Amino acid sequence: MSLKTEMRLAAPDDVYEAVLSLGQGVDDRAAHSALAAFALVLANHIGEDAVVLAAVEQVKQAFRDFPEAMMVGAADPAGQDYRIGGALDSLRKVIELKPAPTIPGAMTS
Repeated sequence: MSLKTEMRLAAPDDVYEAVLSLGQGVDDRAAHSALAAFALVLANHIGEDAVVLAAVEQVKQAFRDFPEAMMVGAADPAGQDYRIGGALDSLRKVIELKPAPTIPGAMTS
């Protein structure tokens, strides 16, 4: 099995919001733990170490190539969330490693 990076979600924005919600209302440590637990549940479901490790490397590379991707879903000091044009553009940046089209005002705070 190889890592699939094409969009396969029927409702990517809903999934995006559900994943982000794992960290809402808790401190950073609990949010990281919740996201790690979520990732491990999915990794176990996938059941292919090589695929999971390829996904980890792909995300690391995305963060090197697109540092703004690290801000997706992060709260600024005023408590607002940063977005990069919603789930589809965020997935393109993090999963597909292809830049999303530039949309004025797409990143908000």
